[in-house]
Amino acid sequence: MADALKESKVYVTLTRLERAGLVSSERKVCALTAAGWQRGVDWLEACAPLL
Repeated sequence: MADALKESKVYVTLTRLERAGLVSSERKVCALTAAGWQRGVDWLEACAPLL
């Protein structure tokens, strides 16, 4: 599958998102923070005109 992410890249990305305050994690269980949700909403709204 060409779009598959390597596990190592996922954890690097999640660590960066956590440092930015966009996700929180505990025992490799991650959840979006309020800021992370808002960033996702903003991204989707920016993409809406492209759909």
